[in-house]
Amino acid sequence: MILEPFQYFSPTSIAEAQEILLKYGDGAKILAGGQSLIPIMKMGLEIPCIVDIKNISELNFVRESNGRIEIGALTKYNEIEDSDSIRKKMPLLSKTVSGIGHPLVRNRGTIGGSLAHCDPAADLCVTSLALDGTIIIASPDGKTRSVPADEFFKGPLTTDLQHGEILHSVSFPLSKEKTGYDIQKLTLGHGDFPLLVVSVFLNFDGNRFYRVRIAFGGVAETAVRSIECENYLEGKETISEQDIEKVSEMAMELLEAPVSLELSQEYTRHMIGVYTGRALRNALQLVMG
Repeated sequence: MILEPFQYFSPTSIAEAQEILLKYGDGAKILAGGQSLIPIMKMGLEIPCIVDIKNISELNFVRESNGRIEIGALTKYNEIEDSDSIRKKMPLLSKTVSGIGHPLVRNRGTIGGSLAHCDPAADLCVTSLALDGTIIIASPDGKTRSVPADEFFKGPLTTDLQHGEILHSVSFPLSKEKTGYDIQKLTLGHGDFPLLVVSVFLNFDGNRFYRVRIAFGGVAETAVRSIECENYLEGKETISEQDIEKVSEMAMELLEAPVSLELSQEYTRHMIGVYTGRALRNALQLVMG
């Protein structure tokens, strides 16, 4: 489909991009990797002004400091996948991006673009919750503010970003103890966008499990954590098969299986339990292995 006419800007700094955003208001949209915005435009959405930020080099980085890994908003999926630091110290994030779409998508898509787009079933939105991510936002006054991921996602395609703000980076705490992790997702075909996502992260200090995180996508208006499921496992010295079955049942009861054209609610509800159990077993195997 032929796109509707629009003004195009390609700033080279955050300040320049924000000046354009403030000038054009709601009519301006940011283009990062284009894996979400361009398909929407092809469906007929009229956007008067495109602000292409791919040339803002200060938004593309991976760095570690003070017990955290920070990733710039323009860092592409394949760059995250290829990062030795992320692969060794944050393998759940590496596994998440390696399973997104096809190579073409991973060569173009950016972590900031995915988080700012805020699709309720987006892999990275779900894993950012499981990893206790913090979104760092650049404000037009030259300052930055930090928002926990579970407060950043406000609704379908809606975030805490305010007028003139740009998502600068996302930061994750590094774990000092042994960890287990897994991500499971339901798709209609290889590389398709997921209909259901379960991301699990376990910390184990040798005596008990702590900072247990179980996050879901495709079951609410945003990616969500199940605090009830997490609390059931938090502090346990061991996690048994009975515990996993219990948490899987809890997830099926607590989360609302969506209505969709592709899958029945009954089937989706069943798969919430199946994938929760599968993700927990795989994560536990890594901890105990």
